[in-house]
Amino acid sequence: MLRQWYVGVLCVWLVLACIAPWCMESGNRITLENAFAPPTAGAWLGTDDLGRSILLRTVAGAAVSAPLAAGVVLVSLCVGTLLGALGAWRGGLLDACLQRIIELFQAFPGLLLAIALAGILGPGTGNVALALCLVGWVGFARLARAQVASLRSREHVLVARALGTPDRRILSNHILPLLVAPLLVEATFAFAATLAAEAGMSFLGLGAQPPTAAWGSMLREATQFLLVAPHMLLGPGLAILSLVMAMQSAGERLRLHWQLPR
Repeated sequence: MLRQWYVGVLCVWLVLACIAPWCMESGNRITLENAFAPPTAGAWLGTDDLGRSILLRTVAGAAVSAPLAAGVVLVSLCVGTLLGALGAWRGGLLDACLQRIIELFQAFPGLLLAIALAGILGPGTGNVALALCLVGWVGFARLARAQVASLRSREHVLVARALGTPDRRILSNHILPLLVAPLLVEATFAFAATLAAEAGMSFLGLGAQPPTAAWGSMLREATQFLLVAPHMLLGPGLAILSLVMAMQSAGERLRLHWQLPR
């Protein structure tokens, strides 16, 4: 059971993400007389500099950080898989151009490139998501291209081509189903990386703007009062740590289950 602790963590955060919209208004309620209150039975994680419940704001932050990361991964998965598969299948100039674009993106650290793009676009969750999508598709495209380049020489694919099966049907019926396992593993790792990247960008002030609760921005606020109220770090810090570790563990478990290489 301890090996599958991540399942419980993911289920808890899934439930919290569903109820998070109902916690936003309560999490933004200011009560200055309770500012910097330590954790108590009434406020399990204490309150911040404006007397707002850190627990409620942490739960409310799940409605910002988790859906954003999931949306970025979904868009990156679809775009990257489509481009990588088409490039490997068609070959020629299309594949050569795709390789050069992938190499160009990989020449820069992904997080730094996303921060630069978000800085150009301006602060806001939409711009952060767009910046992360512009960077995130590369990993999926590289994986899909490598897999399709290997699968196109398989016997069942060669037979289908010899029988005159259209390329669209070969890709959808004979190749894409074999990509599900590696792409799903890549998606779990990408979700964890995207969540951490979004928190880092929010910490720099590029993500959700006040009074919206986001885990990265909550950490930024907590660092200003670290000596006065260190408990302000607990909520967002534990949220990011637990969800990232759970997704990483889930991805590693799936990789071992399908016996995929690192």
